[in-house]
Amino acid sequence: MPLPCEGPIGATGSADHRSERRGTDPSIGTSTKRSPAKILLLVLSVEKVVQHLFVTYAFAVDLGGIRDSVVIHHVPLMVVGSAVGVLFAISARLQFKNERTGYVLLLGLGLFDFISEFFAQGTLAIEVVLSIVVATIILLTLFFARRSLFRA
Repeated sequence: MPLPCEGPIGATGSADHRSERRGTDPSIGTSTKRSPAKILLLVLSVEKVVQHLFVTYAFAVDLGGIRDSVVIHHVPLMVVGSAVGVLFAISARLQFKNERTGYVLLLGLGLFDFISEFFAQGTLAIEVVLSIVVATIILLTLFFARRSLFRA
């Protein structure tokens, strides 16, 4: 004896048969399509988490002589870097939940990351590293996609 089918093939009844069965709103549990800008920002936020964790580790063990590449003592950079990494993780979580606060936090973190690179290297003529490239992409994406990201 064949089993009854649920879903698009063999579905019977109203379009809200799932919500009637669970007694919930039909929009709950459905996937929302994310814009390319939102996906890019989420991926770059996760990259920033990994980057800050790795750089903090590199400072801790002086991987590749990284301590010699900055003018500021490495301990404050480790503390601030790990805190910023945690904040990027919080921002990514909020973005994943489509909360506006995640993008506002990402804007502040992107600006901080961009400006702090100049302080860490101690000059305006800095080496262009991945950190500043990613921060620039984050800031430009937030600027050009601001209308779709910050809708009320």
